[in-house]
Parts: sequence; C-alpha cells; structure tokens
Amino acid sequence: MKYSVADIEMAQRLIVSDSYIMQEKIDGERLTITIDQDGISGWNKRGERTSLSPWLYQEMQNLPESPWKFDGEYCKDRYVIFDLMETPRQGLNNKPLAERIAMLDVMIETWGIEKIQAAPTWLEPRDKLRGYIQVAVKQGEGVVFRPRLATTAYPGQVYKHKFRNSVDAVVMSNPAGKASIEVGVYDGDVLTSLGKVTGSAEPGSVVEISYRKLTVLNKMIEPVLIRSRTDKLPFACTFDQLKETKATQDTLLLDRQKQAIARELRMTPQELADITENLY
Repeated sequence: MKYSVADIEMAQRLIVSDSYIMQEKIDGERLTITIDQDGISGWNKRGERTSLSPWLYQEMQNLPESPWKFDGEYCKDRYVIFDLMETPRQGLNNKPLAERIAMLDVMIETWGIEKIQAAPTWLEPRDKLRGYIQVAVKQGEGVVFRPRLATTAYPGQVYKHKFRNSVDAVVMSNPAGKASIEVGVYDGDVLTSLGKVTGSAEPGSVVEISYRKLTVLNKMIEPVLIRSRTDKLPFACTFDQLKETKATQDTLLLDRQKQAIARELRMTPQELADITENLY
C-alpha cells in the first residue's frame, strides 16, 4: 500500500469529504497477521515473515476458528488493528473499508482482549474534525485518510498527515564515549548527513528522528531520537522524506482553517467551540 502526504489544505478537504474516513496514525511497527491452515504468521511492511511476541502469539491462538487476517501496528504492549481483511465465516474481498471496520469493532468488543485494539476511527465529517482536534491535543503522531469504499484488493489512494516532522535515517557513526549519533539519508547513492542527535544506536541501523524544522542546508533543528526501526532497510531512508517535510512545514490546522471546515459542515460557532473546549 502506497501513501501520499496530505498537507494542510489536503487534510482540510479530506475531513469534509464523505468519500474518506480518518484513523489515528499509530506510532508502531507495521504488522500483518494471518491465521490459516499453515498456522499463525506475521509479516512486516516489506512483506517479509517476522516473529510475533509471545503474548501476541498466545492471544492469536485463542481466537475462535480460522482463517483471520489483520493489518495493524505493533506497539510492544499492544496490537492496534486498522483493517480486518479476512474472517472465518465470510469473504471480505468486496466489502468496503467502512463496513470491515464496523465488523472489527464488534469483534474486538466481543473478544475483550485489552492488548488488542482497533485504531481510533472517524467516519463522518463532523466526527473527523472532532477526532483531528482530539489527536492533536494529546500530541499524537498524526492521522491517516483512507477511501471509505476501498476493498482489500483495491485500497485506493491513502493519505497520511503527520502532526510532527520526522525522518527515518541511517546511523552513520556512534563514537565511543559520546552521547550522540550522526544520522543521514540517501540522496541517490550518497549517504548524506542530517546532523547529530543525542542517543545511542549501532552504525548502519535505522532510527526514527523527530525534529522542529530543517535548515537551508538540510540539518535538523532540535532533533530527538524516537525509536529503532528494525522493520526498515537503510536504502529505504531516502532524501524524498525531506521533500515531504518541506511541503508540509505547517503540520496542524489553524483556527481559521477549523472555522472554514465548520462553515462548510454548517456548524455554528458554538458547536465548534464545544468540540474544542471539551477536548482540552
């Protein structure tokens, strides 16, 4: 599945569109799980088989019947599912995404497994505006917009909208006795430095870095080491990520843009104020 980056203007259009649903962007590692006659299997974002943590494997063993197929994010102590792709009793190939998510919500509530959750999802424009503000207030990573009628075979155009700048980068050096690492991204075949960040990681590994903005020389300002990215290859860390950042320098809807959305949805100023005040 390919993602496009949604800037502020695009996010504004997607919120008011009836054709797109919105989900919270979860800060984890992509993990697809299949349960069939061959057993329980995990697959990373590169389509490679990967192991499941013991607790998650055990929970999957306890699910009734088979087959099952889930697409989600693994976050150490929880598995957050954003799509249900196969169930034992009916094929889902032609089911629209909104319907699959509704089925997922019912199943997760029935299972009652605390560590297996459905990604927070908002279907209608007013709810999407509320959800957007809610994720922003708690300083979440961002949101993802998916076509309401998308099928498992034809996912359609998916947009991600981040609330903070981040980059997946390759560790270039980790000097002994130093509390910082130098990281970079590939510009063609050349690994180009983005600067140093406090932390430690093995040279050649991939890490995620958040930062406030970039200098004109593409050096990170106020970088923070977020996590290791074992699910990503070094050569996938390209300069294109920085182009996305420059195209989305303003990462959150401003008050005037929220007001414009409210007007398009025929919300009164008081209704918009109520949404905002109830979330702070």
